[in-house]
Amino acid sequence: MEMESDSFERAGDAIGAGGVRVFRFRVSEVGSHRLSIKKWRDWEGESSIIDRFYVTIVVN
Repeated sequence: MEMESDSFERAGDAIGAGGVRVFRFRVSEVGSHRLSIKKWRDWEGESSIIDRFYVTIVVN
């Protein structure tokens, strides 16, 4: 599985306003693929992880 794009769609103009992060992936092979995402501050390192998301994607 390869990431094609990563974008953020803002919900407002205020600093710190919420929004939606959109990830697009391309899968080149059929089968089961595991996706892991972590919510963190890259510049603060692994100790800043506050949430993790895991999903298995099955391509037929």
